[in-house]
Amino acid sequence: MHDSEHSDTGGQEGDPPADATAPDTAVLFSRGQATSSKEGSLKEIIEWFVAVIGCTAIQEEMESYARNCIGLGLHSVEIIVSACTKEEVAGFDWMKRYHKAKVATALRV
Repeated sequence: MHDSEHSDTGGQEGDPPADATAPDTAVLFSRGQATSSKEGSLKEIIEWFVAVIGCTAIQEEMESYARNCIGLGLHSVEIIVSACTKEEVAGFDWMKRYHKAKVATALRV
């Protein structure tokens, strides 16, 4: 065998070193938690919008509302109900007027 057929790591020629392909489990775990947390928050906010708006709620529309809230930094129902004002909700140009009125009644501020 020629030296060119062996890599420094003992694998086949052209194989990257073992440590270069091994995933960083701490990073993967952290990313998984962040994704699960985001999905959990999204689901929680969607369910809250459905409960507040009632039988007229369309799932895709409620998901859009939830994503818009998260985009504004409102990452949970608790933050929405305790930090949003009726005036702010009235300014949500991405929300239907009737839905704004229903959401405004559910706020604490």
